[in-house]
Amino acid sequence: MAGDLTLYDSRGSPCARRVRIVLLEKGRAWTTRLIDLTRMEQKSAWYLKLNPNGVVPTLAHGDRVLYESNVITEYLDDVFPEPPLYPRDPWMRAQAGLPITAEEHPNVRRWLDRNEARPSFEQSLQVVAS
Repeated sequence: MAGDLTLYDSRGSPCARRVRIVLLEKGRAWTTRLIDLTRMEQKSAWYLKLNPNGVVPTLAHGDRVLYESNVITEYLDDVFPEPPLYPRDPWMRAQAGLPITAEEHPNVRRWLDRNEARPSFEQSLQVVAS
């Protein structure tokens, strides 16, 4: 099951992007299944069986299915502990979660849409400041 990851994704989704960033940081391979939001594919019967909220992202890990990007990223950090993305101390863990929201900043979204590679944390800060 360790390598059996499928991400139901939409390129324009900042929440799906957050999961892709974590997968890249963890060095994990995954299969992408693009969901066409313009055709309301996320509301189709087959997709609602996976994700009753009818949104992206959804992550299938073997026969386990998760949705909600924050839940997915925490799960990935627990299941694939190296490299660790979050500290184990609860206060430090909460503080560490704050920068990940920087990827939702409009400047960072534009940068990510133009570039295939994920920016480093330092690049994200520079892009937000620009």
